[in-house]
Amino acid sequence: PPIHLILVARPFFAPPPLASFSNFAIASMPTEPIPDVSPHVSRETVMERVHQTIQIVLDFAPASLEVLRIAIEQMFPWSSGEAMAHINYVTHLLKIREYSPILEGSVMRLILDKIVMADVQVGVDIEKLDDEDVEALAGQMYDESEQLTKYALGDLEAHILDVQKQEDVDEDEDEDPSIQALRNTKSQILKLDTILYILFEHYNKMLQGLGPTKPSIVCEELVSIFASTILTRPGSRHCQFLMFRFGQTNQHFYDTFVSRLLEVALNKNASIGSRWSAVSYLASFVSRAAQVDGDQVRRLFKQFATELDHLRKRYEEEAMGPDPIRYRFYYILFQACMYIFCFRWRDFLVESSDEEEATSGRFVFRPGISEQFKKHIMGRLNPLKVCAPLIVDMFAKVANHLSFVYVYSVLETNRRVRLTRAAMMHSVARETALDHRNDEASLQIPAQYAFEPYVLPFSKRWVEGLYRSFGELAPPGMQDDDDDDSEEEEEEEEDEVEEEGGGELVGEKNEMEKNDGGESSDASSDDDDEDVSDGE
Repeated sequence: PPIHLILVARPFFAPPPLASFSNFAIASMPTEPIPDVSPHVSRETVMERVHQTIQIVLDFAPASLEVLRIAIEQMFPWSSGEAMAHINYVTHLLKIREYSPILEGSVMRLILDKIVMADVQVGVDIEKLDDEDVEALAGQMYDESEQLTKYALGDLEAHILDVQKQEDVDEDEDEDPSIQALRNTKSQILKLDTILYILFEHYNKMLQGLGPTKPSIVCEELVSIFASTILTRPGSRHCQFLMFRFGQTNQHFYDTFVSRLLEVALNKNASIGSRWSAVSYLASFVSRAAQVDGDQVRRLFKQFATELDHLRKRYEEEAMGPDPIRYRFYYILFQACMYIFCFRWRDFLVESSDEEEATSGRFVFRPGISEQFKKHIMGRLNPLKVCAPLIVDMFAKVANHLSFVYVYSVLETNRRVRLTRAAMMHSVARETALDHRNDEASLQIPAQYAFEPYVLPFSKRWVEGLYRSFGELAPPGMQDDDDDDSEEEEEEEEDEVEEEGGGELVGEKNEMEKNDGGESSDASSDDDDEDVSDGE
């Protein structure tokens, strides 16, 4: 008899077919026959029948909904599982979401939670690789990206399976652990890349109103999931680009996303980690997003500046000098303002569209902008000493090139200011992990921002044209000047080393400086300076 008649008579029959769903969904290839079913029936056909059965069960036995929810959560493939198992499972979960809207929240939360974990793990795995292995991996992924662009999504699954089969054949032959680690990392990147492509495509369709759920509800749902999974979990590098894309292509999504982040950032009862993360996302988003206009940038900057003024006025009444522990959120906000200015300085010009003015190098900024920075830079809290040297250096170069503000005199004075004195003052009153790390670099705000370059080869097409690098936004002629200065410095260093008979060390020295990124220069010079009080 039809299954709905059985369910009407015996509702307890619902759990078995629902629980067996996952066993079919995690199989490696949807077109392969399923053993013990029929050699002539493809997995794709079987899965269509399974979904029809699940839909009937949910319609006639609503109480079975919880059974299905538990089953799909418990049977989600292990993080170390094959790429195709994850790809197929996510694809089938998205199909369930279409005919069971009541499950959409828990289904999408489960998918994003798992994919964020994979994103973080990929970063950890890459960190463990040697430099040579990282270069080899980058080369392989670049070659892979050229092949992937030739495939439609359906053919992509067959391609991934071919790669996996080839790697399985070579697995016994590769005895070197480094080769095995490289292969495993590549497999994890391929899995992450493909699932993110599927999620981009899914949400693109839903936010265009092509799904069963209203786009406004989809916006609220995705932002809510982001706030509870991605925002609170450091180390994710790619999953947040779902927010990056749709925050630019959907106005309601932008409003929901930015409002939620501001709510967290300005919530005094939230943890400093959550507030820091929210500020990082906001600053990175408006700085990098190509479709965010000047009004939106200035509106966010004004909210940051207003909060900064409140904090400065309150803290300067008691401050004796820079204190990276007590006034940490103040420094986080100021660093975000510097970061935004470096990328979006054109949005603070009076006539940003005047090509003649831009060409001549004469820039007129909106009233109050430079004064806003100066009163903090020259203030007692001394944010340039506490903020990340990388961001401070970038801001100093941009501001100087634009004749906006000149901060190099403050940076020179800061070489004699020690942050460790403030840390020692607090270590008696309250000991924290930060207090025990009393070197200068550990007390400064890290230069961590959410939207760094997207490197996954296949899914990156969803952010192409929406992401801006600093090279695109730097002031005219600034990078040319930097290149000339760096070439002159390298030539002088080579001449000095050759005179001392140490020319063979130049290459190694330059490589070390490149890896350091110039961030350690202030810290190293501080070791030779005398210790002075924070107020000096």
